[in-house]
Amino acid sequence: MARRLLWGEGMVVSMRLASCVLLATAAACGPGDRALGDECPAGETCSDQTPEGLAFRGPRFSGSFFDVGGVHPTAVGGVQTITIEDLATHKPLTVPWHADVTGALIAERQDAGHVVVKGVADGESKLRIVDPETGELHDRHSIVARPVSSIRLTAGRELIPSTSPVVWFAGATVDAVVWVSGSDGERLVDENLAVAPPAPGTMTISRESWDHIVVSGAPAENLALTITAGSLLDERVVARVVDAVDDIGLTASVVLDREHRVRLPEMVCVEAHREGAIVLGLPWTFITEGPAVAQTSRIGNCFYFTPQAEGRLTVSATAAGKTRSVVLDILPAAPRVRGAGAERPITNDLGERAHAAR
Repeated sequence: MARRLLWGEGMVVSMRLASCVLLATAAACGPGDRALGDECPAGETCSDQTPEGLAFRGPRFSGSFFDVGGVHPTAVGGVQTITIEDLATHKPLTVPWHADVTGALIAERQDAGHVVVKGVADGESKLRIVDPETGELHDRHSIVARPVSSIRLTAGRELIPSTSPVVWFAGATVDAVVWVSGSDGERLVDENLAVAPPAPGTMTISRESWDHIVVSGAPAENLALTITAGSLLDERVVARVVDAVDDIGLTASVVLDREHRVRLPEMVCVEAHREGAIVLGLPWTFITEGPAVAQTSRIGNCFYFTPQAEGRLTVSATAAGKTRSVVLDILPAAPRVRGAGAERPITNDLGERAHAAR
């Protein structure tokens, strides 16, 4: 059965992302207590040099679309670099400052606009940015340290649910995110994360970011890496490798904008499966048949397109000798309704994979 899309419509920008950007502007997603409360926190004496408070931004988690750089929990034994910006200027602080933090974390060092904190125990602390002469508060932010409980590998660039088990296709480059978790499954930061191959050889490990690795020249068999994160030392983490797939699935995702203001490419994503795991590293081929399609692009296993005419569109994906197609009916956009209180309801057409990834 064909899915129905409106030509000229697009996906609504996530409210989680929009609210984060609106809250802290483009500078960061992590305003301090003073910035959030719009007043000096109780028990503090605040500096008049930073009347709007500060924004705090840590490193992003790779593989997380909604992460725009808040301050995440630090691994016990690990470190995190926190960028500090004046909300009035959206630039690093130009006035004298000192990082004051005690308890579960310590400040290892600071330089212009950055402080490196280290987790030393399981618990919470306040990172206070103060005037070094007067002790007056510029702003403060809660920070947390948690012990590392587990380390696993997941997709580097391909868009899949973060909880899904994964394997790699034989011969593929192992493009992976190193997912470091505490006991409750929450992701942790350790920018000193270390990854080593099983033995010296022809394979190389490059870093896309602190938690995103690319292993080139890996043999067409299971790959065991030695990973250290926080106080969890020399953990053996295996990237499983397979040479065939059981089946593939293809989903189309679209959320229609009620006011026709958003015009983004629609998205079709594909997954291959092997014994309950998602197969990564496949050389996907996408083919479209039907109405004119413009602005086509790919991110990993997802294909983006913008319909330019109404009609029936077929999108097919092929890999490992298997093909799956989805048929989409592209319809003309309904006339925009004007007038007080008039709204057109939002229509959702999300596949199971799209729902799982939300």
